[in-house]
Amino acid sequence: VIPLAGIKELLTFIWENKGPALTLQQVQASEVYKNIESLHFPRLKPLVDLQLQAMVRASATYNDPENAYEMQDGRIGYKDYGTVNTSFRRGYNTMFCYFKERDRKAVTQEVFDDNLGLDVRCGSFSYAEIPLGYQ
Repeated sequence: VIPLAGIKELLTFIWENKGPALTLQQVQASEVYKNIESLHFPRLKPLVDLQLQAMVRASATYNDPENAYEMQDGRIGYKDYGTVNTSFRRGYNTMFCYFKERDRKAVTQEVFDDNLGLDVRCGSFSYAEIPLGYQ
């Protein structure tokens, strides 16, 4: 999670306006987005806009059954082989779950702040493809 200036405010705006009716265009027309624009664009515009699409989508899906979580030691965790893993994340769905738990006062402000930012994927690879590199 990358804590970029203005992103916490952008996530808060999306949380306050969440739901299936929220559109990318509505967020881009907001003052919060314009503040990020003045700080980071044009250099980071493609990155921020791509992440913005994921944020808007997650604002409508964070509460879906496949994103079910458990609270453990004041943190959000997901079931993982019979335990609860609090370091596993489901992108912006997890961030919006932190908003939900903050509103219920189930997480501290410090834990909440530590879990907000850009959720940038820096790469991935397929374990199944590794053997194909050998003869």
